[in-house]
Amino acid sequence: MAEPTNDDAAKALERLTNPQAPTPQPKPRPAPVAKPQPTRPQPFKTQPVVKGSSKNAARPAAPAAKAAAAEKKQPAAPPPVDLQTALSGTRHTAGLRLAPRAKSDPAVLQLALKRTAIPVLLTLGFILTSLGVVHFAWKSDDNPVLELPNHIVIGLFAAGVVLWGLAVLNMLSVRRTLAARS
Repeated sequence: MAEPTNDDAAKALERLTNPQAPTPQPKPRPAPVAKPQPTRPQPFKTQPVVKGSSKNAARPAAPAAKAAAAEKKQPAAPPPVDLQTALSGTRHTAGLRLAPRAKSDPAVLQLALKRTAIPVLLTLGFILTSLGVVHFAWKSDDNPVLELPNHIVIGLFAAGVVLWGLAVLNMLSVRRTLAARS
């Protein structure tokens, strides 16, 4: 952009002080040109064969069968989704009936909870036992566990062993539940 000259500054000052002074009008923008949208290919529609026509004029059966199968494979376009209601968490849809949710089985839920707890118990037991081992194995000024009293370290070992025992009991319970279902 060119730097303003003294004449430009004088004209701008005159426009500010005198409301009757002519103001430069902005250049009109060219009209936006619409971009062409890509078109979707239309599915191939088979033409019925007229009885009594010659064999050469009739279409072969195989491509028509493939086209009919291709038409069946194409899913129907989903109805438009209102983003606001989708994000709000409501289950209202535009006049569509939703299938009722299946009732969850409490035994399945309990089994899933037990299966989830097994690795958590094993990991926590390992961490607590490792902290107890670090107390005795790492003799350094940088060791934060070294300052713990011995009764706390013994508690770390005991809690780790208890958590491992709970994990084993949980594993046996899950195995018994799965065996009873089979």
